[in-house]
Amino acid sequence: MARGKHAPRRAAGGYRRIAPWLLLALLGCGGPSGADAPSGETETGELPVDGASADESEEPAVREAIAVALPQLPRRFDPLDDLEPWALRMSEDLLFEGLVRRGGSAYPWVEPALADRCEVDREYAVATVFCHVPRGIRFHDGRELSVEDVVYSLSYWIDPRRGWLRQRHGLAHLERVEIVDGPRGATAQQRDAGRWVRIGFGRREPLALEALAAIKIVPRELHRGQGTRFAQQPVGTGPMRMSTLSQDRIILERFDDYHGAAPPTHKYVFRAIDDGAQALTALRRGEVHLLPEVAPVHIPVELGKPGMSGRFTAWLVSPPRYDLLLWNLASGVQAGPKLREALHDALPLAGLAREVYGAPGLAIAAPVDLHAPVAIDLRALEDIKLGEPVRGGLLAMPDLTSDFQAQARAAAALDALGWPVDRGLLTSARSLRAVV
Repeated sequence: MARGKHAPRRAAGGYRRIAPWLLLALLGCGGPSGADAPSGETETGELPVDGASADESEEPAVREAIAVALPQLPRRFDPLDDLEPWALRMSEDLLFEGLVRRGGSAYPWVEPALADRCEVDREYAVATVFCHVPRGIRFHDGRELSVEDVVYSLSYWIDPRRGWLRQRHGLAHLERVEIVDGPRGATAQQRDAGRWVRIGFGRREPLALEALAAIKIVPRELHRGQGTRFAQQPVGTGPMRMSTLSQDRIILERFDDYHGAAPPTHKYVFRAIDDGAQALTALRRGEVHLLPEVAPVHIPVELGKPGMSGRFTAWLVSPPRYDLLLWNLASGVQAGPKLREALHDALPLAGLAREVYGAPGLAIAAPVDLHAPVAIDLRALEDIKLGEPVRGGLLAMPDLTSDFQAQARAAAALDALGWPVDRGLLTSARSLRAVV
């Protein structure tokens, strides 16, 4: 999934510890069988894309559908509204596009998407963005993208009722959008009357371009006044179009008129399988290729079967569960860095991982997880007896010594700051060294 690569911006204050979840993939197997097989007609009554319509010069893996099993399928795909995590992933990566997309390894951490050119009034302190919308880009239903579609989609976010959405995506100061003939100082060759949009912010935003990547462009005529219908029949400009949205599966197929590079496959099939054991059986049989969420308890059961570990690969990736501590940084003694550090040290982080969750976690120091996926040696786990829980989790349990050392530092820091243990909420040495 696309993610900005800018330097992390530390949260206002706090600590997060995340419990692991897994992505498990089946390697070296044939294509999906049953309803997702590339031959015959599917349960939905639609002929697969793979076949006569596929480019015979492509690699077989490109012509093969990629099947993903999810515990629950999303039902709404309006990118101008709040979305479930998997609806957001499909919308961000496959169905819709913004003027720019997050990417690159240097400021401003974006690359062109629908706009072929964007300019700002001042680098690193942006108040105005100009973006040029080229001709010839088409929506999934065949209609051409217009500048009016862009203005409608951007203006939708400016509505006061969507302040919470702007705030969430770093667009709190987005104020206006209008069609112009080009940025000031542009040459006659650079101007393209009526194909530029000017986007204004109420105050300077260094990450304005990156934030704009969150706004996806929709066709005005299909979306205006028809949000509920559009959410279930989405039409975008992305590399994949939605061909099926049913109770048990979502099918996305390659959009042949896509203006950019072709996607790596002709079809994605997202299947609803809410039973973990059933999902693993489907994975083992080759009916699905990916399980984005796998309970760790299932791993030794599968590996205990003869010859299984060599067929799978697994990664520890960003989990959705957090422990979070917040404190006021604006005023008071807690606003000082030394006291904040002492409060952090006083937390029994290793104890939380061991006693509360019974599993290790990954500490992070930013609003997003900056850890790369951790490869797991599945063969090393084969000696676990069938049916037994994973002893110690998939990572080593943290040593409680780290808690004792950190709490000693916290006590010394609080004493130095003149905070005895009987002041305020810190009523005893026990409470100081156990919880804050």
